[in-house]
Amino acid sequence: MKANVIQSLIAVMAISIIFLSCKKDGWHCKNGKGSIQTEIRNISGFTAIKNESEAELYITQGQTYEVRVEAQENLLEEIVAETKGDELQIYSQHCLNNHDPIKVYVTLPVLSRVIIDGSGFAVNTNKITGNSLSLTVSGSGYYQSMDSIIVTDVDMSISGSGKIDFLGEALTTTTVVSGSGNITLNGPELVSDSLQGSTLNLTISGSGSILGFNYPVQNCHFTISGSGHGEVNVSTLLDGTLSGSGSLMYKGNPIVNVTTSGSGSVIHVN
Repeated sequence: MKANVIQSLIAVMAISIIFLSCKKDGWHCKNGKGSIQTEIRNISGFTAIKNESEAELYITQGQTYEVRVEAQENLLEEIVAETKGDELQIYSQHCLNNHDPIKVYVTLPVLSRVIIDGSGFAVNTNKITGNSLSLTVSGSGYYQSMDSIIVTDVDMSISGSGKIDFLGEALTTTTVVSGSGNITLNGPELVSDSLQGSTLNLTISGSGSILGFNYPVQNCHFTISGSGHGEVNVSTLLDGTLSGSGSLMYKGNPIVNVTTSGSGSVIHVN
């Protein structure tokens, strides 16, 4: 009896593995058909956006709300855009395959948070202003600033192999990379009066990188563990810890207070 139960369990597990493999290979995915169609979704009242789909997400800061989806005719109904609390969530109901690019255009008055979960893409199409903004990439997704983001505090984090290209400025900038991801920072050539006391908090665990030679700040606090690589442009104070085989390169002439362990290095490149 016990042997029969074990054999049954093994059979069920084998069938499950085969099913998941087929699904992954696209056997259960929906293929795109027809021409590109546009659909307006009547949604408002959100400040955050989470993209869990393959869609290209285009974000615009404006006075009113608008959510517009562009996809092949038979896929429009597959793209869900709905709110949960203050968050607009975008995802597909089923696996999609062999389709033209899916695009979602979102306009909103205030942007507080963008989350890319998976392989999606997001970009801000115009200048974004506000008090604080969080950019999070989980997986292999990509966020790109096509125009400046000017906020008091910005928080960027990557887990996985994703990428963030940031253009803008903030009084406090916090960057975290875990895995092999990459954050590139670009800002004004000089620290303006509004950025007096500007601070960059930099954390890397794994083999990722944070590149900020073109993002001048007054203070930088960092923690690098593993084989990660950081580049910063600091004028007043540079402090932190470096463990493992990672590296930190810095421009400027700050006071340096760094603790190292392992084969890592801190290099002045002026």
